[in-house]
Amino acid sequence: MSPFLSPSLAVEARTRALGESLFAAMDASPAPGIFSKKGAYARLMDWAMQDPAFKTQLFRFVDVLPALKSSGEIVRHLQEYLGDKAVELNPAMRAGLAASSLAPALVAGPVKANVVAMAAQFVAGETPADLVKRLRANAALGHATTIDLLGETVVSEPEAAVFLRRNLEMLDTVAAALARETTPAASDLGPGGVALPRLNLSLKISALTPDVHPADPENSIVALKQRLRPILRRAAEVGAFVNFDMESYKFKDLTLALFKSVLEEEEFRAVATPGGGQGASAGATVGIALQAYLVDCERDLAELLAWARRNRRPIGVRLVKGAYWDHETILAQQRGWPSPVWGQKPESDANFEKLAVQLLENIDAVAPAFATHNVRSCAFTLAHAERLGLDPRAYEFQALFGMADELKSALRQHGQRVREYCAVGELLPGMAYFVRRLLENTSNEGFLRQSHRGEASRAQLLANPVDLLAAAGGSALAAGPPLAAPAAAERTAPAFRNAPNTDFSLAANREKQSAALQQFIATQLGRQWPCIINGQRIADRPFLPSVNPAHPDQIVGYWAKGTVQDAEAAVAASVATFPRWRATPVDERARLLERAADLMESRRLELNSLL
Repeated sequence: MSPFLSPSLAVEARTRALGESLFAAMDASPAPGIFSKKGAYARLMDWAMQDPAFKTQLFRFVDVLPALKSSGEIVRHLQEYLGDKAVELNPAMRAGLAASSLAPALVAGPVKANVVAMAAQFVAGETPADLVKRLRANAALGHATTIDLLGETVVSEPEAAVFLRRNLEMLDTVAAALARETTPAASDLGPGGVALPRLNLSLKISALTPDVHPADPENSIVALKQRLRPILRRAAEVGAFVNFDMESYKFKDLTLALFKSVLEEEEFRAVATPGGGQGASAGATVGIALQAYLVDCERDLAELLAWARRNRRPIGVRLVKGAYWDHETILAQQRGWPSPVWGQKPESDANFEKLAVQLLENIDAVAPAFATHNVRSCAFTLAHAERLGLDPRAYEFQALFGMADELKSALRQHGQRVREYCAVGELLPGMAYFVRRLLENTSNEGFLRQSHRGEASRAQLLANPVDLLAAAGGSALAAGPPLAAPAAAERTAPAFRNAPNTDFSLAANREKQSAALQQFIATQLGRQWPCIINGQRIADRPFLPSVNPAHPDQIVGYWAKGTVQDAEAAVAASVATFPRWRATPVDERARLLERAADLMESRRLELNSLL
């Protein structure tokens, strides 16, 4: 049984008609700069799309560039990354790269300047003043704007304090500028022409405090709320909308828990009756992003909808495909965990469509925002909104600054609300954001690349992802819980695979570990552990306490204090046993080790309690 929507002939026909209409409007717009035939960036991206090895090494260099402090470091890393034998450089370029170490200052400056210039194509500016200019430009186009201050995963309290201050300053500066702009953008008007919050701020929780530990959500939420409350208060004062962005999967459950927890506080409860048939957009002042490429996104949406109705709290939901697919896939493979993301792009697209329908059908409780550059996804959403008879202003589409400008224009021509996601801040520290945009633009399966480079026909671009999956053999989910022991077949593989660690960012694993810890405390805490030599217990030795370093008043157990004679007896027993062990065949030794590993795996949670 497919986990996605069954194709409907009527919806498909309307989706294709709307898609063709959007494409026709896009054809009248200028070609997007990132895929234009001129400019260093376009040539570089073209090269990256033709040479996967060059693409990998280039993006690695861009990612590490902010950490390089001298011209010599920049040139050395440039040589090490792009000088790799797997990268195909013409002889002249390879010679120039080799010679760059002779004058690093002459090379490093232009290299850094060019990378910064490329990153600037996706960043709306470095200062609040730059952002105000962008807001005015967007308003002239009929677009609304959401602001994202570049920066994520702070590592110190001073760094987090700076991020908080910058967010508060951004709210004040932009609010003051908007107060002088009396006419809202067309996309800032909801159903019936009601005014929506014109100031819209997006936040990443990892930038709020260094004390973000997914394995310890309770204390993390306490620390996060200390930094979040001032932002929510200021946002309420200036009439701003605050959106909680999603990051990598390890932060997903924590972000959802934080969102619900802080909004259940009396200060931010703001009980309101969910909107009527035309949507909750007029009452929503906070929102959260959900990533359709996550297998468990549908469950998260269902729980979020239930929470919104239970608390009578209209909220915004920004539905995105997700920007961390490569990271999540590689991390899961590296750690031996089930992948949290759909393995095939059509699966993510199909899930996006399924969740889009659920959002539209619950528009009385949520204000949906569909963040995508995919014409098919937009057309499908429009077709279902039409089927439900919704006001086009009851929901919105979102797209990134510097990307899909022609799609934004086409959606506005169709009478849709469009919001541009504008990242703002210093370019070099925000390089991680730039790398994600590079990955999107050069992905073999990315819609922008396929459409603008002619790698797929319009019919292919508008095809139902469920049909694409069926043609490819159907959907295949990665299975197996994070705590599962390695399968027996895996042990016969030629390469050794370590047992995966437990992913404590998952609530189910934390609950199992907590139960095991309580069981350990109830049954084993404070036991005495005697010396055992050659299978014989020695019970008459004095016992010393082993103290829990996290809780010094808790004694984990008592260990027997052996003597020199005990140590000598243990060594003698080992020496006596060695000839028998030496004669044991290697495969039998391996089986013993595997049995020991199986025993440890079966008692993993108990052993974790001791560590």
